[in-house]
Parts: sequence; C-alpha cells; structure tokens
Amino acid sequence: MTATYGRVLEAAQRELARHGTRRNSPQNGAVSLALPPQEWEPPTPLHLENVPDFPVSALPASLGQYVEAVAAFAEVPADLPGVLALAVVSAAVGGRARVEVRPGYVEPVTLFVAVAVPPGERKSAVFTALTRPLHDEEARLLQRAAPDIAEARSRFRVREKELANAERKAAEGGSDRQKWDSACRDLARLIREEPVPAEPRLIAADVTPEQVAHLLAEQGGRLAILSPEGGELFGLLRRYSRSGAANFEVFLKGHAGDQIRVDRRSSAPVSIPNPALTVGLAVQPSVIRGLMCDQDLRDRGLLARFLYSVPAVRVGHRTFDGPAIPSAVTRRYEEAVTALCAWGGQATPFTFDAEALPCWYYFARVVELGRQPGGRFAALLDWSGKLPGLVARLAGVLHVASHAGGVIPENITVDTIRAAVSLGEYAADHARAAHALMGADPAQEGARILLDWLERTVRQTFTKRDAHSANRGHFPRADALSDPLAELESRGWIRAIPIEARAGRPSEQYDVHPDVWMGDGND
Repeated sequence: MTATYGRVLEAAQRELARHGTRRNSPQNGAVSLALPPQEWEPPTPLHLENVPDFPVSALPASLGQYVEAVAAFAEVPADLPGVLALAVVSAAVGGRARVEVRPGYVEPVTLFVAVAVPPGERKSAVFTALTRPLHDEEARLLQRAAPDIAEARSRFRVREKELANAERKAAEGGSDRQKWDSACRDLARLIREEPVPAEPRLIAADVTPEQVAHLLAEQGGRLAILSPEGGELFGLLRRYSRSGAANFEVFLKGHAGDQIRVDRRSSAPVSIPNPALTVGLAVQPSVIRGLMCDQDLRDRGLLARFLYSVPAVRVGHRTFDGPAIPSAVTRRYEEAVTALCAWGGQATPFTFDAEALPCWYYFARVVELGRQPGGRFAALLDWSGKLPGLVARLAGVLHVASHAGGVIPENITVDTIRAAVSLGEYAADHARAAHALMGADPAQEGARILLDWLERTVRQTFTKRDAHSANRGHFPRADALSDPLAELESRGWIRAIPIEARAGRPSEQYDVHPDVWMGDGND
C-alpha cells in the first residue's frame, strides 16, 4: 500500500466513523468515498501520451552533436534545439533548394515549426545559441553592403532635391518649360528604377503580415521569422481573424513558394515569384490551447503547415551544472550554417534515388491509410494531408545539411529519407499532442473539460448524470459524454463502479483518482 493511498484510507475511515456509515451502504443512499478495492496506478497525462523524444540521431553530425550539447548545457529537452536546428537550416538555405518527389510535384526546402514550452524553459538562451550563425551572417552582409547603401542614399537625396527644383522650374513656365518637364520625367524615372537598397535581413521577429510581405519584397523573397516568444505572432493572427482582416496569404504562399504580389504606397507593386519564408517559434502551451477554435486559421490551412513539438518539461528537475558546449562542436555547427548561407543553390531540384523514392511512397501510403475513419490521423485530416510533403522537405533539409561546405549531390539517398521519415513520425506524434492542446481531438478536449470540473469540485465519485448536469454548456446531450468518459477511464483518471456496487439508482457511476481530489491533479 502506497503512502498516499494509506493516507486516503485513514481519512476515509475517519469520515465513515464520523457519519456512522459504510461505503455504498444501501440504507444510507449514495455514499461513496472513492475507496477502490485495489490501489490506483499513476494516471496518464491527457496531452503527452507516448510522445517520443526528438530523434537526434536523424540529424547530420554537425547539427546533432550541437543539439545534444546545447540541450545538456541548458538542461532542456533536445526537442527545442533539435526542431530549431531544422528551422535554422531552412533559413540558411533560403528557398534555394527544392525537392522533386516526382515529375510535376516539387516541395521547397522551407519549414514552419512551433515548439510548445512553458515559461522558465530557457528558450531565449537556446534560440541565441542556435541562431547565432544567422545573426553573424546578417551582420557580415550588412557590413559589405553598407558602403553601397550609403552611396545610394546620397544619390537618392540629391535626385530628390534636383526633382523638386525641376518641378519648381517647370511650374514657373517660360521658354524652358519643355526642358524642365523632360528633366522631371528623367529624374522621376531614375528615382523609381534605382531606389535605395534595403539593408540585408535574414531574420525578423515581431512583425505583422504586412511587414512580412514588405520584408520579403525587400529581401528578394527570402526571410525567416525566428522568435522565442512566438505566441505574439499567433496572437496577432488571431486578432486579425476576429476583426475580419485576416491576411494569411503571405504565410501560405511563403510556405508553398507561390508568387506574392506586394502593393506599395509610394511605388509600383512588386511581384515576388518564388518566396521562401521560414518560421521557427517557441510558444507557451497556453497559446496553442484553443488555436483550433479560430476557424479561419484552420480552414485556410495555416495551422496545418507547422511541424509541432510538445516536449516534456524539465523545470524543477535541473541541476544548474550542465556541461559546457565543446568549442569544436560549436565551430562545426556554425561553419555548416554559414556555408549554407553562402551556398549558391542550384536550378535543378534534388530528387530521390532509386531506393529512396519507394521509401517515401511507402510512408505516404501509410499516412493515407491512417486518414481513414478510426485511423491514426482521422482527427488530423488537414495536418496529415501535408505530412508526406513535410517529410520531403525534411529530407531536403537533411540532405543539404549533410553536405554543407562541399558539393551537394543531386540525389537524396535512402538513408536520408529514412532519417526524414523518423522525423516525420516524431512530428506526427507531437502533432496529435499539439492538436489535443488546441482542442482538435473531441474526446481529449471533452476529457480535459471533465477533469477540470472534477478538480474544481473535489469529487471522489460522480455519476454520468452529475457530469451532464454540471457541463451542459459543453455537452448538450448526455451521450456526448461517452467518449470523454472513456478517454478519462482509459488513462486512469476515473474508474467505473460495477453495477452491483452502485448506490441508489443504477446510473453510471465512477470513482475518481485520488490525485484529483487530493489536489495533485496534473493533465
């Protein structure tokens, strides 16, 4: 008998002595103190059942060793630096790599990733460590471009003054009117055709959709939004959606590589033929919770484009003496990312070799079978529809990262696609956990509602009728409780009381796990 159960039993015996009753005593009605004939097993959390650890072994050595070193030093799950490392490679490549799965089907090597981590998980430190080579490259680009930008600004200011002078002369009329009109036209054309170049940017953080579009236009279609406080972006998009001004096109097209048209107030519209937008965010679980309630975000497919990660939490289990990151490991990682930033790209898309293609096809068919009613992805139809494409993109990320700094072969090998599939399996399990947080799994969402109710009311037992009466706003019909109750029971939060042991009318009755009514509930 565990200590917790022993305390529960002693408290129950005192309660029985005080009331002079016995559990389930027929003559005293529905008296039940949730004392099962056997001990309770620890319940399974609602959101993190069988969620795997990040498969670091799927990464090339230059990335994998650094991910492990950062995770050990910061004492965080490898998921956070691991998923972010994928986004960093995507940002470094900047849309210059594509994967042709089969003729006519091409996936750009760009990723949207979101890691759900609570406060205190050192996400800012991890982001700093992983994104440093991108920031360093951005600084180098700016330093090289600074003289040309300064010269262009000076030339622009001179032409603006010349144009203002020419306009004044033309407005005065006189015999030189035609000359000044011509000068105005020439100067206006030069100002329009030779604008001041934008300062180089690889990374943005706190931006609106409009700012993303303009940055993409300024940067030739290449941009990464990488933020350890990514909840602000989701919050902004939700506010746009509620106001009826949702503008997701830049994200949808930036992910797909489809042409974007940007209208500018002060100049002609700009067309971005092949945009490449990378998104890498750390968000609090409270941000992810309820995202699926925003129908516009889901219906337009924005949420389905993310690789989600919902790692275990390390807060409360850290020792604050994580080993230092070896300098050689840091150097190899930063050299690989820097080389990819400088890589010229190739016009011909990467293709799967003769062994790799059947491996991808097999995975895609398994995913499709899982989308049937009752299948693994039945509750994730929109997200799982993009999973085979995500694996193709991941294969491209791993392929270029494996050959960073050298000649990158045109063919992706079977070992690379197998590693990408392992990342895809990881993403699938974590997507289910993330969508449970979002409320996309009706059974889990209903189970969470019932568990919250049980914790608030400190119930040791309850009937299905009790649950329905107290939660009619969520469950208009009593039969809507069946799946959530089954979910709670399968995870060990509640236990059905046999008919012969029920007190009063033989309605469905349940005992509640002591962790809930003793104040130790944890979903």
